[in-house]
Amino acid sequence: MLGFSQTAKRPQAIGGFVGLTQYNGDLGQGFFGKGQASYAHIGFNYSHYITPNADFISNLSFGSVGYRENLGKGFKANQIAWNAEVRLYLLNTDKNVLSPYAHGGIGFHKLSGKDVVPGTDFCFPFGAGVRYRINELWNVYLSETVLYSDHDNRDFEVRNDNDSYLMHSFGVTKNFGLLKDSDKDGVPDKEDKCPKTPKGTAVDASGCPLDRDGDGILDAVDKCPDVKGTAATQGCPDKDKDGITDADDKCPDVFGVVAMKGCPDQDGDGITDADDLCPTEKGDISMKGCPDKDGDKLADNTDQCPDVAGPIENKGCPYEKDQVAIMEKADNVYFELGKDVIQNNYSDALNQVADLMKKNPNYTLEIAGHTDNTGDAAKNMDLSQRRANTIKKYLVTKGIEENRLAAQGFGDTRPLVANDSEENKAKNRRVEFKVNR
Repeated sequence: MLGFSQTAKRPQAIGGFVGLTQYNGDLGQGFFGKGQASYAHIGFNYSHYITPNADFISNLSFGSVGYRENLGKGFKANQIAWNAEVRLYLLNTDKNVLSPYAHGGIGFHKLSGKDVVPGTDFCFPFGAGVRYRINELWNVYLSETVLYSDHDNRDFEVRNDNDSYLMHSFGVTKNFGLLKDSDKDGVPDKEDKCPKTPKGTAVDASGCPLDRDGDGILDAVDKCPDVKGTAATQGCPDKDKDGITDADDKCPDVFGVVAMKGCPDQDGDGITDADDLCPTEKGDISMKGCPDKDGDKLADNTDQCPDVAGPIENKGCPYEKDQVAIMEKADNVYFELGKDVIQNNYSDALNQVADLMKKNPNYTLEIAGHTDNTGDAAKNMDLSQRRANTIKKYLVTKGIEENRLAAQGFGDTRPLVANDSEENKAKNRRVEFKVNR
């Protein structure tokens, strides 16, 4: 009924089809009748090759059938149909892409629904069709099939002739069941001139391996089958021989490394030589490939003091001379007897200490508080600590990070001079600074 011939290489086929079904029986002539109802059907089939001019097919379809008269008399039913047939082809199907055919066989169809006398009947399908072979696998076809039933009462009418149905169908089938092919190259053993080709290898019509670009690498494993390449790059070209295909190599004319996508990196710092200001010295990305031994954020190639951290504005060198002058001046910060309040005339000296710390962000500062020996030693220890803390708080207000400042009081345990006069005692009421670099 539906479907069409396979080939000697692929003797089996499965397919699907759609179409319209018309009724002819006691209620009237519906085949090709103008204005008569046509009901849709859908189905599936399996077929098997017998000879180039014959095959066997089994069809299963689902749809509706029915008829309507002007007087309102008629019926409609759900239909399930199955049949087995032999098709006879006018032309050799192995050689011709377009093949008309006639077909016939036996089957049954089942009708159900409220507008029909339900039941299952034998039927005798016959008809004609034509198929077109798109390629070795796929085909399309048109088929006209008459289903002649062995019953006459499903439409509620019993007269002279049994009911019959005409199915107009269009379908698609796919051939399969390839004959024995030991090396699985798509060429049957009886036609394969190279029957032991490795699995997955592309072959020609005779079953022998292909190597279109002639690079000695079979197309099946050649990632660039139309361009001559190397075995190391799976058949793709690699002009600089660095093991990276030219298509993936950002520097295809210069030997490079995989991590740099084919570009060179002599010092291995993760920066290509083209972008590395110090291509032979391992450096840091933030320094554009140059080293920074002292960690002052100034590359060694521009740092005038590469072994000692210093501010960028001083070309990487610390403010050593300024440090001595500032610290000597700051050490002259004194406090009045029994107090931890900084005298106003010393704020400039402390501001210079803050500036020095800002210019040298790697510096830390120790602040030591001292008193004279007047009064109780424990109270002097507490007073010296408060004096050191006062200096620390002042520097924090000037923008110096607290974790870079350490304050400690020593009371009267470390006099600068002997506490034998008021003048000397005043000198001992002081703070001292120590810079750590």
